[in-house]
Amino acid sequence: MFEALKQLLVLQDRDTQIRALQKEITQAPDEIARAEGRRTRSRNQVDSAKALRVENEKAMHQLQLEAETRRNTIGRLKTQQMETRKNEEYLAFEKEIANYQQQVTELEDQELALMEKAESLQVEFAQAEEAFAKISTGVESDLADIAKRTAAAQSRLGELQEERSRLAAGVEAGSLSLYERLLSGGKRDTAIAGLRHGVCEGCHTKVIAGTLHDVKAGKALVTCENCGRILYLAEE
Repeated sequence: MFEALKQLLVLQDRDTQIRALQKEITQAPDEIARAEGRRTRSRNQVDSAKALRVENEKAMHQLQLEAETRRNTIGRLKTQQMETRKNEEYLAFEKEIANYQQQVTELEDQELALMEKAESLQVEFAQAEEAFAKISTGVESDLADIAKRTAAAQSRLGELQEERSRLAAGVEAGSLSLYERLLSGGKRDTAIAGLRHGVCEGCHTKVIAGTLHDVKAGKALVTCENCGRILYLAEE
């Protein structure tokens, strides 16, 4: 393998590392968003559990007011009942009082059901808060880890880019131009590929006999006639 190809292989290794670090840095905001999303969803569950508890408490309070209103009515009716001198009016008051007492009983039963429901809603609320606390702690840990990894990646990226510039400066201009043209000419992530058993490892296509011969000779840069990548002997 002649010198220019050796230099380009080292350069490609650094470019591969640079792309990986750039990808990691670029993905950091998405990682942060996912972590924050977990916390937001958990917070929403706490808010939902709290809202159900408050709604239940309001319903209980409303039942208490309605029951108290009917008790007051019963008291007023009993007073009127005691003041009447007519038997039929007395019986009518009795019937009306019984009706209101039945309503009070029904309201008290409903209130009791809501009181029992309040206990389960309180448990659900406490569980949601506990889960939120754990998730929030985990998210903070994840965010700190993301920040640490991103900072390390940015630092390493700077080092590699400087090294890459020094390495590129030492490569013969024509060879470097071919390498960078291949790297920027498409969606490929490598400009150099191994040739193993006559097959290009970049496009997995068998090269012609002349290409194989030239690669083995190792006197100049040889490209795959199918994908255009620079080839080096990776066998045998």
